[in-house]
Amino acid sequence: MAPKTERRREPRAKPTRDLTLRLTGQPAAAEIRDISVNGVCCTTTQAVPVLTQVHLVLMVPTPRGPREIPCGGAVVRSVKETAAPGSHAAEPYETAIYFTDIREADRSVLAAYVAARRDAGATA
Repeated sequence: MAPKTERRREPRAKPTRDLTLRLTGQPAAAEIRDISVNGVCCTTTQAVPVLTQVHLVLMVPTPRGPREIPCGGAVVRSVKETAAPGSHAAEPYETAIYFTDIREADRSVLAAYVAARRDAGATA
């Protein structure tokens, strides 16, 4: 079996507890797995159809306090995962969202966050 080729163009980092994501207008709650300046991979409670346009609000920790970053995105993957053995929770979906609408100033804040997390060894 051939080794998996990394297709991501930008580095990703695992989030701190104080980075949060809200999918507005979607019934699925979301928990961030990893993030880059181009998109976010999260766990959702329901499938979100591929190519669905979503509005997100990221709360990004900064040295000056939390910064709210509103942005638009498109779902590029939503795949059902297997729940942990013995878990009574619903099986989650790994959902990947590509940012389609984010201000450059906000992208810079996000890039600084990702770089700091990567420097701390929290890579995805």
